[in-house]
Amino acid sequence: HLYETGIKNYLEKDLRKALYFYQISANQRNSMAFFRLALWCYEGGLLEKNIEKAVWFYRAASSLGHKEAQYNLAVHYE
Repeated sequence: HLYETGIKNYLEKDLRKALYFYQISANQRNSMAFFRLALWCYEGGLLEKNIEKAVWFYRAASSLGHKEAQYNLAVHYE
């Protein structure tokens, strides 16, 4: 439920709370949370743009079967 709380905060534009709940969810091995953190690291914004960290999050999400993360990793390494 923590990831859903993060989504709710994201939709309400409370990005710092969303980040907090995504990080907790990622610590609990939630693939969607890893994926969201990867996007934020890759694009920059709330989190500083950090491709290396984004790839780490994409790998974590991929290892849990997240298909979009797997695709983004493949595109990154093309």
